[in-house]
Amino acid sequence: MSLLFFVLVVNGVLVGGIFALETITQWYQLQFLSDYFFYALIPQWALALFFSMSPPTSTHHWRHSGNRATKSAASLVESTETQSVFFNVSDLALSTKLYVSGGVCLVCLLVF
Repeated sequence: MSLLFFVLVVNGVLVGGIFALETITQWYQLQFLSDYFFYALIPQWALALFFSMSPPTSTHHWRHSGNRATKSAASLVESTETQSVFFNVSDLALSTKLYVSGGVCLVCLLVF
C-alpha cells in the first residue's frame, strides 16, 4: 500500500511539475500525455541508478570470511585512505521504489 502511495505521489508531483514548467516556459513543447510521462521517467530512473550504484563503505565483515582470497581482498580495501574517498548514499529500498515508479511511467508512456 505504501508503494502505491509512493508511486502516485512521485508521478503526480513530477508530471504536475513538468506541466507547470511547460505552461510557464514552453521549453519542451509537449503535445501528448506520453511526453509528460517520458520526462517524468528520466529523473526517476536517474535517481534510482544513483541510489543503487553507490559504493558500500563498510567491508570489515569480509575479514571474517573463510575464503582466503576474500580475506586478502579485504586487507587491500581496508585502508583509511580508500574509505575516506567513498561516501555512502546507497539506499536500495528507495532505489527499488523509484524503479517501480518509473516502470509505471514506462507503462503509461507505452499505453498513452
